[in-house]
Amino acid sequence: MPEKNDAELISRYRRGDNNALSILIARYLKLVFSIAVHYVKNTADAEDITQEVFVRVWKNIKQFDLQKTFKPWLSRITINASLDFLRTKKTISFSQFKSVDHENFLTEIISDQALSMTETLINDETAKTLSTAVNQLPAKDQEIFSLHHDNDWSFREIANKLAEPLNTVKSRYRRALLFLRRLLTKQP
Repeated sequence: MPEKNDAELISRYRRGDNNALSILIARYLKLVFSIAVHYVKNTADAEDITQEVFVRVWKNIKQFDLQKTFKPWLSRITINASLDFLRTKKTISFSQFKSVDHENFLTEIISDQALSMTETLINDETAKTLSTAVNQLPAKDQEIFSLHHDNDWSFREIANKLAEPLNTVKSRYRRALLFLRRLLTKQP
């Protein structure tokens, strides 16, 4: 059970066992890197973010609440570091791609990828409809659905958090999906 081992490793590190932190980093290195790549779409930048994440973990691990699960905390740090990187990333202005003839060669090869106003409205309406449907789920099913989709928690992690059997969590999740499907297919 990684959650218990994570807490044990954190406790050992707090007592001065630096090897415990190395084990924890090795355990989650691939996860952190894959989350970073997902956000920044560049392996070199993702490597830098991964390093930054583990520096943040090292600086803040003494304040980590051992009653909580380490993986979601680490995932949130990774997402925040990736978003911080994207916010501070220097953009190149379109005008910098002008040739000697003062013509921008990119205008010929790049198509407009922006969503049309209609597509944007449809996406917004779909998000509102889904949010309304999720809010109609029973509270426990809504929590399971949210932890799994919004926080990327595994069913085992959810079962541990809710102190419920794994199969109960899976059944509730499946029931929530069926409820949402029925509700959303009734929409005009």
